[in-house]
Amino acid sequence: MYMYRDEMIRLGNNQPCLLVGNKADLDDCRAVEFEMAARWSHLWNISYIETSAKTKLNVDKVRYLRLRLSSSCSKIPSEPTLGVGEM
Repeated sequence: MYMYRDEMIRLGNNQPCLLVGNKADLDDCRAVEFEMAARWSHLWNISYIETSAKTKLNVDKVRYLRLRLSSSCSKIPSEPTLGVGEM
């Protein structure tokens, strides 16, 4: 995870960033615990979302957020259905 943070620092603070955890359906095979990823995203001041291609969990939300971020939006939009509690 630290190599990603180093890259974020290299690119500068004004680059939009989203931390995405994949394979959320394989809870017993996690490489990074949810709490640790959520803590990193909080410390780095970026949003965190977990996905699963198998169950389609948050896949569309990540696509939406990616489009919003790539269209020069500096903030991720607030949505009542998006967030740590839903993952």
